[in-house]
Amino acid sequence: MAFTNNPWSSGSTVSSKHAGMYQNDNATATSITTVDVWEHVVNFTSGLLLGWTHSAGSLTASTGSSGIYLLVASVSSAAASINKDFEFGISINDTIQAKSVSKRRYSSSDTGSQSISCLLTIADGDIIKLEVRNLTDATNVTIIDCNVCLKK
Repeated sequence: MAFTNNPWSSGSTVSSKHAGMYQNDNATATSITTVDVWEHVVNFTSGLLLGWTHSAGSLTASTGSSGIYLLVASVSSAAASINKDFEFGISINDTIQAKSVSKRRYSSSDTGSQSISCLLTIADGDIIKLEVRNLTDATNVTIIDCNVCLKK
């Protein structure tokens, strides 16, 4: 089977809007100040951007970038202590998108991975962030490796 317009082949171009940001080998904990309150995850590096901008750990849709996007994220993290329940989710303009929420219990001092995927309706100017909350208490969490990708 032959593929035409394959964006991964040499010499081709990708014209659809996309955005990405990531953390790699991060050691800075995300501070959880209050139980069951969403906290913005920061310290991201900008990934590939087309029709988007990146600033302070958030992605902003540029003019002309509205539409339906596939969001895929993976988070590798560790809690400061055991038997803690955390949720990770994606916010649009500081509103958590319920369909993006993923829960993990840290039962030992391990590093665990989880994924998030969903379709999001994005408007021009929307701001996308990765958020985390501790459902157990105010114990911090360290996001060690993470990536957040959007593809129209």
